[in-house]
Order: sequence, then structure tokens, then C-alpha cells
Amino acid sequence: MPWFATGVAVRRGLLEAGRLGPKRGHADIARQGRSHWTCVEPSRGGRLEFRMERKGQLLAAAGSVIFFGLAPGVVAGLIPWWLTGWRITNPIPVWGPMRVLGAALTVGAAIVLISAFARFVMEGVGTPAPIAPTRHLVVGGLYRYVRNPMYIAVVVAIVGQALFLGQLSLLLYAAVIGVIMAAFARWFEEPTLLERFGDEYAKYRQAVPANDHPMPGMQAWPESPMLPAGSSAPA
Repeated sequence: MPWFATGVAVRRGLLEAGRLGPKRGHADIARQGRSHWTCVEPSRGGRLEFRMERKGQLLAAAGSVIFFGLAPGVVAGLIPWWLTGWRITNPIPVWGPMRVLGAALTVGAAIVLISAFARFVMEGVGTPAPIAPTRHLVVGGLYRYVRNPMYIAVVVAIVGQALFLGQLSLLLYAAVIGVIMAAFARWFEEPTLLERFGDEYAKYRQAVPANDHPMPGMQAWPESPMLPAGSSAPA
């Protein structure tokens, strides 16, 4: 069989097996040596696209780490420390159970925050920071059930510290932060997302509540896998 016929046959077999397709940007390179052989390797465009995807996720991860320290790290960590010195007090003689509850809330909130930031990197290919937004709308994980899990987690982390430390003044601080975040989400974040993602965000906003109190007719958004850069989130 001529060498070029061998290349065609190999390509046809790969296409039938589902290992090669035009969307992947692969190219068949058939060469003739002492014994003819055919190799299939990614095209230059495919390799470049993969590198750009990986670079986008790495940059998003770096930006998210920085923003994590500047935003929730300051609001839920540095300022509570500045207000209380993280001194442990006992508002009432029997405060032990409340301290345990506070520790559980604080740890749980930290887990939610880290998970949400990771989803922004892997699914959205971006950061929660307004100056470095995601390429895709983040709708997976906890975002299936509530639109603002980060804001809720920050407030819960402050409340948890208030209970753990016995510093009830932090409850007032948590209430103030909750009002500020709700106003920011309503008057800046939602219009920005609506302008950026259009109908995709409009459908998502209609289906998923902003906080942890679902409205009548609302239900969980369909599960979304972690999306690589260059793919699109479900509408």
C-alpha cells in the first residue's frame, strides 16, 4: 500500500474510534522511512490554545490568592482582630457550647470561601475581583443554590468569631458588613453581570436566590462541571 494511502487509512480509523476530530486541530503527518509509518500529533494551533488555557487558569489562581488576602482576609480576619485583639471573654458563665458553635461556623465559612475561590479559577477562569472578572458565569457548586455564597460565608465567619471569642460587638460589625455586601451585590454586581452575560445571567438570577432563603418557584441550578478556559458555561 502506498505511504499516502496508509496515512488516509490511519486517519479514518482514528476518526471512527473517536480519537481524532477536526475540532481538536489535529493533523496527520505521514512519513516514509525504511519501513513506512504514520504518526498523529497536535497541530500548532491546538498546542497554542492549550497553553493559553493553562496560562489563563494560572493567572486566575494567582489573582484569586491575592484578592483572597485583600478582601475576605481583611474583612473577616484583620478587622475583627483590630476590633477585639482576638481576646477570649466569657459574656456569661456558661459559654462553652457557644464557643464550640462559633469555631464550627468559622471553619465552615473558611471552607466555603476557599471552595468558591477555586471554582472562580477552574470554572470561571477569572477572579472574584471586579478588575479581573471571569470569562464564564460561575454557576456550579454552591452557586447552584445561592448566588452569593462568598458574602454569606464572610458574614458567618465574623459571627463565628464573635461566638468563639465571646466578643459580641462583632455581631454588630457582621450586620454592618452584611448590609454593605447586599447593597454592593444589588446595585453594582448584578447590573454588571447582566451586562456582561446577558440572558445567561438573567435566567440564572431568576432561578437561584441571592441569599439562603429561596423564593417560591426557585430551584437548584443544573450542575456545572469545572470548565477549562475556552469552553462555555451552560445557559
